[in-house]
Amino acid sequence: LTLTSLDSEPLPNYDRFYAAVAVQDKATGKFIAEMHPELRHYRRNNETTSEIDLRTSAREDVYLVLVGTEGNRASLKLFINPLQVWLWIGSLIMVLGTIVIILPSRRSAAETVAGRTQVLSEA
Repeated sequence: LTLTSLDSEPLPNYDRFYAAVAVQDKATGKFIAEMHPELRHYRRNNETTSEIDLRTSAREDVYLVLVGTEGNRASLKLFINPLQVWLWIGSLIMVLGTIVIILPSRRSAAETVAGRTQVLSEA
């Protein structure tokens, strides 16, 4: 991670402090993405919140949080959660499976009764 810029901007409801962070592959030096976390200071309530930047892939989720600023320096927190998207994919498969099970059978009621009657008469 390389901090490329740190800036602030007053907006109508809050003051925005934001960073631009370049993400590169450590082994190859290849540029992967630029992330933009920010801090928002709401003047009316004198309250500060963090707005994270999230990068999602099939392998992992990367969360970058701007924790604080001091002059031209920034404190950042990085969270890497592996295989998170697969939790959502698994949940979707479970929902689709439930829908398939709940759907009524395509056999008519008469066929079902006839089949049961035949099995009982053979016994």
